[in-house]
Amino acid sequence: AVVSTQSTGRLERVCLPMCSGISDGGFRVLLQKHYRSLSAIDITGCHQISGDAISQLSHCPSLSSLYLGNCVQTSSATLTALSTSLTSLKLLDVRGCRALDGESILALLKSNPHISTLSLAHVPAVTDQLLRGICTALLSIRVLDLSGCIKVTNTGVMNIVRHPVQALDLGSTGLSFKGCCAIGNYLSPSLKQLSVNFCSFINDECVKKVVNKCERLEVLSTFGCTYVKSFESFRKINPRIKFES
Repeated sequence: AVVSTQSTGRLERVCLPMCSGISDGGFRVLLQKHYRSLSAIDITGCHQISGDAISQLSHCPSLSSLYLGNCVQTSSATLTALSTSLTSLKLLDVRGCRALDGESILALLKSNPHISTLSLAHVPAVTDQLLRGICTALLSIRVLDLSGCIKVTNTGVMNIVRHPVQALDLGSTGLSFKGCCAIGNYLSPSLKQLSVNFCSFINDECVKKVVNKCERLEVLSTFGCTYVKSFESFRKINPRIKFES
């Protein structure tokens, strides 16, 4: 566990990922003492913290970064409670929180339109329709992780490309050539990192479209894309790109 403090002794950032030793009681005490000063909290993988305890983060007025990845007790009610008071979030990570519904996710994002880094990886509630609402609610998405969101298709990607996304993970989604065309046509000024790992519809033509258009692209990950093979050809188009496969 890593905790950083101000010189005054008040906590600003708390990092407790995979910390099996923290209970609801300890977590509540932490918040009661430092709720005014906390700006970032990471409790990724803290399975034992209840959704009710997590909802107490709504009393943290300065909270800007919230990592709840794989906190399996985080529910729709938890996010709804957070949405009533939190308004300063810039980063939200709820990857693997499978009990969430689209309504609660959207409620929290509407209350925090300045979120620019968002992870919804492996959240079953994420659909093309929800992405439309998310991309309308948020002002400027820069980092977006939708890996494992199997209900996302090219239709959802059409909404994503309205934002100046710099890092995009669409691994294990329904992305295909049409979505890659949209990425190439609209994200070329901003995109630096793209992951399409285990996207079964991705082939050489899809990758070529992105490589040709996205001149600022630095990393392209295609693990598990069995139809992508022409890496030497892609490197000739843009030698700056690091291919991960």
